[in-house]
Amino acid sequence: MDMSELNSKIGSRIRAFRILRGLSADDLAEVIDVKKNSITRIEAGRLAITAAQLVLVAQKLSTTSSVLTGEQPATEGGEV
Repeated sequence: MDMSELNSKIGSRIRAFRILRGLSADDLAEVIDVKKNSITRIEAGRLAITAAQLVLVAQKLSTTSSVLTGEQPATEGGEV
């Protein structure tokens, strides 16, 4: 898997969890101190998310960075 594909998969999971949790892109942008446009680009796989940002986003989404990267499956109630 190349970086572009990995960024797309992570972004898709972030978007799915964000929607599942009823959060806006603005909500996530505030957590990692970026503009809404950056969240949109991360979710589309056009902008890589840093490890620190991923941890903060995972906390806001009540999941783990391992779930968002696809290393660990989502648990019941948090499946995407």
